[in-house]
Amino acid sequence: MVHVVHVNSLHISIWVPATVCLSFFIQPPAQAAKPPLQNFSAAASCTSCVVPQPVQLQLPYSGVEAWATKVFNPQTNVLTSVILLGDGTVADRKKLLSNEYVARITQFGKLHPRLFNKLSTIADTDEVDVHIWTPTPIHHPRREDLISNKAASSAFQATVSAAIAANAAPIVSWLQTNGITTFTTGTLTPFVGAHLTKS
Repeated sequence: MVHVVHVNSLHISIWVPATVCLSFFIQPPAQAAKPPLQNFSAAASCTSCVVPQPVQLQLPYSGVEAWATKVFNPQTNVLTSVILLGDGTVADRKKLLSNEYVARITQFGKLHPRLFNKLSTIADTDEVDVHIWTPTPIHHPRREDLISNKAASSAFQATVSAAIAANAAPIVSWLQTNGITTFTTGTLTPFVGAHLTKS
C-alpha cells in the first residue's frame, strides 16, 4: 500500500509502509516565453510602432500558447491586432478560437466542462440542475436610438422577449411532457433551467 503524505506543486513525498519514505521534486510545466515586443511590430510591418505589453490568450483545451496585443502606429493613428505563438509565428484569432472550440467539443461534447465533470461524479439516478442555452438571433438597433426613444426601446424589449420565449417554448414543452421539472422557462433570458437526472 502506498500513501501520499505530502503534495504540493513542487514536492511529493510517498510513504511505503515497512520500507522507506521516497521524496522527489516535480517541476511545474514551463510556460512559453513571451515573444519580444519587436516581433509584434515586425509582424505589423511597422518597426516604429508602439507595442503595448501583450496578454496571453486563454486556450486551455487546445493547449496553444499565444500572445496578443494591438500595435499602434503614431504616424497614421492606426491600431493593428497582432497575435503571435510562443515561437514567434503569426497566428489568426479566428483559427485559434475555432481550434479551441473543436478541442473543447471533442473532450466535453456540447456540455459545459463543469457539468461534464459533475456528471462524472454522480449516479445515473442523481439529479442535477442544468441551464439549456436557447440561442436567439437579435437585430440590435443603435443604442443611442433606444435611449432617445422610449417607445422604440419598449418595442425592442417586447420583440426580444417574444423571440426568446418562442425559442424556448419547444424545449420547455418537451421537458414538461417528459415529466421534467423546469425552474426557468426562458421567457426573460435565453436559458431554460431544469432538474435532470444524469441518465
